[in-house]
Amino acid sequence: MVVDSESFSDFEPSNAPQWSVRVKMSEQPACLLSEYLSEFTQLCSSQGSMQELIGDLMAERAGPSLSNSLSLLTESRVPTISKVVKRAKHPRKERSQEGPITDDMLTPILYFLFPDADDNHKHPYPDNLVYSSSCEGKKNEDLLTGLKSAPVDGLVWRLAVVMSHVVHTLGGAKAAAHLWYEFAQELRFRWEKDIAVPG
Repeated sequence: MVVDSESFSDFEPSNAPQWSVRVKMSEQPACLLSEYLSEFTQLCSSQGSMQELIGDLMAERAGPSLSNSLSLLTESRVPTISKVVKRAKHPRKERSQEGPITDDMLTPILYFLFPDADDNHKHPYPDNLVYSSSCEGKKNEDLLTGLKSAPVDGLVWRLAVVMSHVVHTLGGAKAAAHLWYEFAQELRFRWEKDIAVPG
C-alpha cells in the first residue's frame, strides 16, 4: 500500500520502500504534434507552384492584371461601346470550382487570422503582443538574436498554427496553397484600402 499525505509520502525518494520504472516502446506511436510538424516541414520543402496546386481557383478569382494597371488609373469610368460589346460577347463565367477548403471552413479561419473583419470578435488579438521570456530585464532583441520567432497569438503565430492545421486536416498542399492565396488576397485588400493589419 502506498501512502501519500501532508505529513508522509512514499513518493519521496528517500522514504520510498521500492521503486521501479517500466517503459514500453512502440514502433509507431500516435503523436499528433509530430504528424502536424512532419507534414508541415514536408510542405516547406515542396517544389510545387501555386499555379500547379490551385491554378483554376487563381484564374477564376483573379482581379485586373497588373499589366494594364496604368490604364485602369487613367481611363474613364464610363465604358466605351466597344468594351460593352466585348463584355456581352464574352460573359463572365460563374465560379465553377470551389477551392480545396470550403467557404464555410475558410471563413472562420480567416476571422481567426483577421478578427477585426468579424462583427463578433471571438478571437481578438491581445492589446499588447509581447515575446514571452523567462529572462526579465533583457531586451527582446538580445534574447531573440539568431532565432526566428513571433509573439504568441500574433498574426504570424496564428498563421503558422492555422497553416499546420490546414495541411494536416483539410487537404495537404492544395489546402495550404488555398489558404495562402486567401491570406495574400486579404493583405492585398487591406493594403489597397489602407486598413491596418492586426497582430
